This record gives sequence, C-alpha cells and structure tokens, in this order.
Amino acid sequence: MNIQNGEKMNGVLGMNSMDELSENKLKARTENKLNSLTENKLKVLAENKLKVLSENKLNVSASKKRGASGAKSARIQSGHIHVCLIGCNKFMVFYKDLDYIMFLKLLNKYADKYGTIINEIVLMTNHVHILMLTKNLTNFMRSFLNAYVKWYNRNNCTHGRLFNSPFLSSVKFTKDMVMRSQLYILKNPLKAGLCKGRNANYLWSSYGAHFGGKCYLSNFLKVDTLLFDSNFKSKWYLDKAIDDADFSSVDIFEQTTSKTALEILKEQISVKHKKESYLRVESSNVKKSNVQTSNNLSHKAQSEITINYYELCKIAMQITDGRSIFQLSINEIKELIVKLKEETCANYSQIALLTHTPRDYVIKVVREYRYLRQRR
Repeated sequence: MNIQNGEKMNGVLGMNSMDELSENKLKARTENKLNSLTENKLKVLAENKLKVLSENKLNVSASKKRGASGAKSARIQSGHIHVCLIGCNKFMVFYKDLDYIMFLKLLNKYADKYGTIINEIVLMTNHVHILMLTKNLTNFMRSFLNAYVKWYNRNNCTHGRLFNSPFLSSVKFTKDMVMRSQLYILKNPLKAGLCKGRNANYLWSSYGAHFGGKCYLSNFLKVDTLLFDSNFKSKWYLDKAIDDADFSSVDIFEQTTSKTALEILKEQISVKHKKESYLRVESSNVKKSNVQTSNNLSHKAQSEITINYYELCKIAMQITDGRSIFQLSINEIKELIVKLKEETCANYSQIALLTHTPRDYVIKVVREYRYLRQRR
C-alpha cells in the first residue's frame, strides 16, 4: 500500500512539474512577444521622432529663406512699393465714374492718415496699379480697402470681397526699378487700347500730372511725380519712353534686374527704330499688284478689333439707365448680354467679365436668342 501511495505521489509531483514547465514556457513566449512588440513600437516611435525633427529643420531653413512668417514671405512695409489690386475672378470693378472717384478720394484720405505718397496710379476696369512711398504698407492698404469695399457694397447692393486677396506688392530698391514701374503703369491704358494716339492721356491715370500739369484725377488725389520727371528733359521725352517701353517678356514684380531701366529703354528704342526703317524700305518696294491684297488684309484686321472695356461700360450703363449690374434681374442681364453682343463688337469674354457671368453662359444666351429670332 505504501509503495502504491508513493508511486501515486511521484505521479502527482511529475504532473505538477510538467505543468510548471509548460507555464514557464508560456511566460517566456509571451515575454518574448511583448519584447518584440515593444522593440517594434520603439523603432516606429524613433522613426517618427526623426521625421518630425527633420521636418522641423526643413521648416526652419525654409522660414529663414522665405521670411519671418515661415510659410509665406514677410511683406516689406516701407519704401517705394508697386501695388496691384485685381478684381475677384478678374471681373470688372469700376462701372460708373462715381466708383472711380470714391476710390481716389478714399485713397487720398488714408494716404494722408498713414503718411503715404502716391507717385503713380492707373485705374483700369478690373484692376489697379499704384506706386507709392510708404512706411506702413499693410495697415494703410487694409484700412483703405475696408473703407472702399464697404462703400462699394452699400452703393451697389453687393456683399463680400471685391478684390483678390492678398494684394500684390513689389518693393523697388533702386531708382531704375522705380522708373520701370512708373513706365509700366503709364503704359497700361495704351496697351489696353483705352486711349488713342501716342499720349497716355487716360482719364483715370496720373499721366497728366507730370511736369506740373493738371489732370482730372488730381482733383481727388494728390500725386507726386517730381522724382520721375527729373529723368526726362520734357514731356516729349516722357511720351517717347512710354511709347517705346516693352514689358511683354518682363515680370514687373521681379525684385532684381541685371540692366538698368535706362539701358533697357535705350536698347528697346534702338531696336524699334531699326524695325521702322526696315519696314519703310520694304514698303517702298511693294508692287502695285499687292496693294489690293494688303487692303483686304487690313479690312479683315479691322473687323476683328474689339471694343475696349471702358467704352463697353459706358454703353452698358446707357442700356441699363445708369443702374448697377448687381441691381438687374436675371432676364435683364440676359437682355443686356444680347444687346452688347448684337450692337457692339464686344467678344464673349468681355461680356462675361462685365456681367459677372461665365463665358459659356453668355454663349448660350446669345445662341438661344439667335435661334428664336431665326424661327420668327
């Protein structure tokens, strides 16, 4: 009996030892798994930390290159600065003379408040160029734009933004850069076909204020052109410089240039004179048989000329009896689109910008009108 009991005891002890071994193995396995998991987690965490650190370094280096704000370059607040305001979606902003006048009056008011001098300005139909000497650009422009947009929305029964935000600005560090900006501003009405002849005597430009002259714009805004006038002997030379300046391949908002403005102007003038002399020689050699073909080509070119935006605005205001485009109903806008297309040489894009409607919509309205007219 004792032997049997001993064997039983040994069996129980053996079973217990087996159980202990299996438990130890399970513990070891679980510990190994946990260790492997923690190692993987630590690796992932370490990699994430390295990524974050590297990104921070890149952001810091980028902020040093771009400016103090990091993501955007810090806007320079003082000096001669060329500012450009563009209407939202490039839609037309100025419809009536009062829209232009209030812009100039408020600009003059806040220029006096912030000690800013306006050197040059031109108000186009859907954008504005201003060259100024200021010490506090952002606060000056913010106060002025807030005041004008509030007046505009109240007067025209509109709401929301009027210009694209933020406004464009470019600091002109040298006298030559200032001169190029001024020529660019004075060239704008000529380039857009808003004034005829050689002189850039556009109603909403500061051109007439040069050399002690008086212009309509100076009734509402003080413009100082002395710095620019000192570069030219008389207004004739100024007209020539405006006429011969070419900005087709140049970004006026670039901060640096390898050549001075005077050197570039001299090169452009000499090239233009060479082209004119070449054309005179070529025209003298034209045979009589080619005269008819040239007349046909010139007639075709004239038929493709479109009306400028300023004249189109005047016609639109006559059609609407002086009412703002924003006060018209949908049917009245459709009638205006049809009349502008049928009675003027405006293209679809011009009418779309004037009426604040998509170009495809303008085409659709005109096609529907012409289809109904044919059926009648």
